[in-house]
Amino acid sequence: MKGVFGLRFVLLLMIFFCGVATAEVETFVRDYTYNASENDSKVSARKAAMQQLQSLLIQEVGVQVRSTFEVDDTVSNDVLTREVKANYGTFARAFTQTKILDERWNGETFYIKAEVIVDTDNLIETIQQVYVQQVNVPAKTTVCEDTREKVKKLLYNAHRRESVAEAIELAMNNPIDEDCHDWQFMIIHNFKSLGVHDDDYRQFLFEQIKQEKSSLIDRLLVDVLNYAIRVNRLSDDEWQVVTETLALTHSGVVNSVIATLINGTQVLDDHKYSESSKKSNAQKQTHDALKAQLDELLHLTGQNKIGLDEPATVSQVSSSILPRLMSYQPELVPDYYERLSRQINRAGLQRLSNSVTNYYKKQPDEERLNVVKSYFNQVVINQAVSNSLYGLFQRLERERKSPELSMAALKSIINSNKDQAALVMELARTNDKTRNLWSIRFDLPNSSACSLKECAAMLFDLDKRTQQTGAEFLVAYGERAKPIKNKVIKKLERIRALNKVQEPTHLVSSLLKVLEQIDATDDQSVSLMVWGLGGASKKTQDQARASLTHLGSKALPQMIVEFDQAKQYVQRRMIEVMGTFKTDRAKTDNFLKQVKPANNHIRFAIEDARESLTLPSS
Repeated sequence: MKGVFGLRFVLLLMIFFCGVATAEVETFVRDYTYNASENDSKVSARKAAMQQLQSLLIQEVGVQVRSTFEVDDTVSNDVLTREVKANYGTFARAFTQTKILDERWNGETFYIKAEVIVDTDNLIETIQQVYVQQVNVPAKTTVCEDTREKVKKLLYNAHRRESVAEAIELAMNNPIDEDCHDWQFMIIHNFKSLGVHDDDYRQFLFEQIKQEKSSLIDRLLVDVLNYAIRVNRLSDDEWQVVTETLALTHSGVVNSVIATLINGTQVLDDHKYSESSKKSNAQKQTHDALKAQLDELLHLTGQNKIGLDEPATVSQVSSSILPRLMSYQPELVPDYYERLSRQINRAGLQRLSNSVTNYYKKQPDEERLNVVKSYFNQVVINQAVSNSLYGLFQRLERERKSPELSMAALKSIINSNKDQAALVMELARTNDKTRNLWSIRFDLPNSSACSLKECAAMLFDLDKRTQQTGAEFLVAYGERAKPIKNKVIKKLERIRALNKVQEPTHLVSSLLKVLEQIDATDDQSVSLMVWGLGGASKKTQDQARASLTHLGSKALPQMIVEFDQAKQYVQRRMIEVMGTFKTDRAKTDNFLKQVKPANNHIRFAIEDARESLTLPSS
């Protein structure tokens, strides 16, 4: 059998040799774009892109040399017998060299362009070496699988000290690679989750990082650091290994290192944690340690000492630090924002928009508001930034728990740069009416909204929707609508005269709101507000009540004039409003004493109002 196999092998080699005798070193330049999945990091996407590029080129070259070999493997009693009938792809990596010419990562795709050198003259020699070395030797695949299964069992029993000790011994007596010994990473990941700490094993891991010279160093550094920092704080020597290794890796690895460092730092506000989580949090490194690490990374980046082929830039590193601090260590943001944001390029700042707005939403306060305002004045507004900022604006506008604080914050942001705010509204995903309302409310430049006079004219349009829109625009003008007060009064007077049963609710309530905002205390305005108290809809009644309450005792003289002519349910509502007055209480109380209640509703309303008026002002 062996004699026949040997003859077949030699004949096949001769056939192949004839086919490639004139072969020489060939250079190919190829590119490939890899579409990343949700689970891909920059490092894994780069690796996948490289593998695909090489694989496609192997296929291409394989066709060119017309390889006819195949490989048949049989295993008996842990002994491998390999019949080589040639598989060009099996041996291609033994005679190819790859040089990266260009690579780009945008978070979704990884583009790579490489120069691959193929020495076809060495193909036969390579196959002979593989044949001699791998025929009748222990089956590597079988050994690897057996070891993996053994490791899985040890990790399953990791609650036992002897299993942990055996796993550590096995790990320390084998190399770390992604082929047969990829189970090493299983141990690292499980030890991280279980919080297993062993000084000798930890030292072994960092020694492996120092010795590793292949592309595996990227993954090994991140995984070991992730394990080590979760179990115990980094020593000075370990941190030195990290910084020295970053100089030998792909520049994108620093992003994963930064994420690991920040996640491995104590959270100050841990009052919501369980006792076990608090204990785990206390074991993490301090904020001072993290700051020292980040400062050193920024320093090394400035000296082009992060990344081997294409050093990381300060802009890239700053863009990686800030959003993670905002999410996981917000207390440190004020220490870094101003310094780092000035070093981030335009695209980096634009990608920061969601992080900035979420950072403020989680805990609105003056310090975080200053960060938002600083960002608002720095960033170049595009569609994504506009959507993020407009979302924050809407959140502040709708806030009801502390409306004064929220509206004050909103005004502070917009007033800090109205030109920027105008760009936000121009690109915001909303309709023209909403866009115009915001432009009017905050007096933004370059607005296409109607002027004050034009908005007032809309009240008398034949179309009812146009009338309502005009009223809403006048509400947006706020106290600036004072010059058109007479137009508002004129419209309300017509509605009162023409609508005997049901007033146009939204239109009336909007116009009453306008009178409130311009502080209209004249007799006509107050009379219309009193009329609103008797409106058919609750919305009208509530707005009339709010408007009269806002005017306070300034509305009292006209309310007294209107009182006797009003219906009883309107009188009761007027009395309830009078009970809210903060000034001229004696005058108001004197009037209420003279009122003769027509029913118990009015009597009780008078009692409650007078009681409120006698209470000391808060």
